[in-house]
This record gives sequence, C-alpha cells and structure tokens, in this order.
Amino acid sequence: MKKLKVIIFGSTGMVGKGVLYECIDSQDVELILLVNRSSLGINSPKVKEILHDDFTNFSSLENTL
Repeated sequence: MKKLKVIIFGSTGMVGKGVLYECIDSQDVELILLVNRSSLGINSPKVKEILHDDFTNFSSLENTL
C-alpha cells in the first residue's frame, strides 16, 4: 500500500491536534505537513511545520505546497 502524505491546516486546535496525533501514530502516513499560525514544537521525523500568519491569503505558500 502506498504511504499517505497529509496536510493539516490549524493543527493547534482540539480537532487538529487529534488528527495530528493519529497521523503520527499511523504506519500508513509517511509525511505530515502542518500549516499553523504558531509552532506546536512537535518532534517527529514525519512532521514538517510551516508557519503562516494570514489564513485569508495563501499565495506565499504556492511553491511550498
């Protein structure tokens, strides 16, 4: 089975954190990209975090995503 790559916007909230922890624990997920306003400080080889302040404008993230 092909491994999943997951993008989570707003993983600092209750639901987002729950999804994040499930993805970290899952063997089916190989990469988790977090887009947040503030850092969670998660230390996992699966997690890459992008800090972004303006959730009404994502043009600066086009090349990153």
